[in-house]
Amino acid sequence: MEEAPPWETKREVVAKTEGDTDPNRGCRPDSRPLSLHRQFGIINLDKPPGPSSHEVVAWVKRMLKLNHAGHGGTLDPKVTGVLPLALEDATKLVQAFLL
Repeated sequence: MEEAPPWETKREVVAKTEGDTDPNRGCRPDSRPLSLHRQFGIINLDKPPGPSSHEVVAWVKRMLKLNHAGHGGTLDPKVTGVLPLALEDATKLVQAFLL
């Protein structure tokens, strides 16, 4: 018997506890303002063949009007794959991801 592909597997979310977030301590990700996503965000980008990792970061900086952006790891121009991009203050975390 063949196993179903992962996207067809039915999954259940189990929550051990429910709680409320103190508004002074943060908010749910889906309620967060766009400015915080831009300031502390990480984008897992599926890099197409062609541009270098450095070019992709430059494009993202220009499109989102960012001062700082960086990438975790490097993909050669001909290579495709996931390229993690850190935005603004999240760039301080990139070295931790490389470990």
